[in-house]
Amino acid sequence: LKSKNIEHIIEKQIGIFLIDIFIKPNICIEIQGDYFHVNPDKYIRYEKLNEMQKRNIFRDNKKRKYLNDNNYKIIELWECEIIDDLYIEKLEKFLIENNIDSKL
Repeated sequence: LKSKNIEHIIEKQIGIFLIDIFIKPNICIEIQGDYFHVNPDKYIRYEKLNEMQKRNIFRDNKKRKYLNDNNYKIIELWECEIIDDLYIEKLEKFLIENNIDSKL
């Protein structure tokens, strides 16, 4: 984002929630660890999760609902997408769809 001159804020508080990256007026980018935030592509069986993971799912769902209810646009980038550079196309598409026109 910085290299493309897209103004953004790292760790912005919205309501009671902390957003990883925020772009005015309403774009929220969340960076999610596969294990801690339970990537649904990797962890299918809820009953096999530990208590910390279950709490994180609950909190993340609460955050998503709050942001959606207040007209924020959210994208979650998973750890494995970042490690494998799969996030670039996903983020570019999201930004263009939300009128933040810049190639990453």
